[in-house]
Amino acid sequence: MFDTLDDYHRYADSLEDFVSNNKISEFQQVTSNLYRDILSRAASDFNFLLGRESEIVRLVKAINHDFETKTFAGVIRRIELRLDRSSMPIITQLQNITDFWNAHQYELGEINLFSSDEHNDINKESIKYLKSLATALQSASDLKKLPLEQTFSLKFRIQENDNITDWVENLRAIGSEGTDILVKAIINILLISVFKNRAGQGGDFRIHCMMDEIGRLADENIQGILNFANQRGIYIVNSSPKAHRPLSYRRLYMLSKDNKANTIVQPILSTRQSEML
Repeated sequence: MFDTLDDYHRYADSLEDFVSNNKISEFQQVTSNLYRDILSRAASDFNFLLGRESEIVRLVKAINHDFETKTFAGVIRRIELRLDRSSMPIITQLQNITDFWNAHQYELGEINLFSSDEHNDINKESIKYLKSLATALQSASDLKKLPLEQTFSLKFRIQENDNITDWVENLRAIGSEGTDILVKAIINILLISVFKNRAGQGGDFRIHCMMDEIGRLADENIQGILNFANQRGIYIVNSSPKAHRPLSYRRLYMLSKDNKANTIVQPILSTRQSEML
């Protein structure tokens, strides 16, 4: 604030010292180095996050390969999974900064052996990226952390008989309720199968899984999902209150409660009995 003539003189003296001693260049170097450090940290952290994403990419490829090896014998002819980069503005800006840093990291900051004639222009361009990042951060002010799952979107493409869907993010957009449940069951079985193989457990190593809502599947798909799981050493336990296709299972049990609320397990059908029928 300038109230008197002396205030203006003092300001003029400080400004003359600032210009005559070339402190503008000094401030430019300080800010350029600061921008370089911020860009370096942002690119490094984002690359670390993408490094974890590569593990998910390998998992998706393993799931796709597993389905191709042993397909589902039924209405679901093909299932494909794909990872796409998230469209969140902050993810877009971090990706742009990472690309910019990878291309011009040796040009940023002070002049060095790697500097070119575009050195000043590149340093000025870095400011635009930081401003864009600041804007994206302000629009996502409620985001305190950036979890891995927000850096990508998982998409599905399903072939049901002769109908092939587009790439969709929501399984509800695939078809009927029964188809949605069937596809979810297949994907979960594929996930379990991949992790089972990665654990190095082969041979007679088996996993038993509880499957809910199996009664909503068509009868032919119930047998199909059981065979699909059994091929991978995964055995389904149907927890439905109603028996659907009882002869598809090796054993059937009826669960009830006594007067003391203890669970009573009563076998109804065993493997030997089912083979005799």
